[in-house]
Amino acid sequence: MRIAIPIKKDEGLISKVSGHFGQAEYFIIIDLKIAEIPDNLSSSDADLQNSQYYVVQSQPEQGCTTRVDLLLGNKIDILLVEAIGGKPFALFKRHGVTIYAGAIGTVKVVLNKFLSHELEELKEGLCSEVK
Repeated sequence: MRIAIPIKKDEGLISKVSGHFGQAEYFIIIDLKIAEIPDNLSSSDADLQNSQYYVVQSQPEQGCTTRVDLLLGNKIDILLVEAIGGKPFALFKRHGVTIYAGAIGTVKVVLNKFLSHELEELKEGLCSEVK
């Protein structure tokens, strides 16, 4: 399972999540070695420190579509965001990417919330003001 999260700058698992997908300059991509998350999985069951991850960078002047292409090229399955607009949302959904909202804090905090089923799967794009 490959998960992408927009981040403000590259600080590994302690990176702060970027508040808006379309403004993110960096994305951390994490390979979790589980095919699906069972209902009874606790965040302590997933050893996040030993997870494989890397960071990709987009250019600030590039639009949302370029960011979508960047992540699709990295074969992500899941995107964890605070907010995302309708156009990039539709592009990801067309390619089978599942998107969850509520990604606030650091990457490690957000991954733990995801593994604990505390993030909400999005059914449509949403936007918040740029932070």
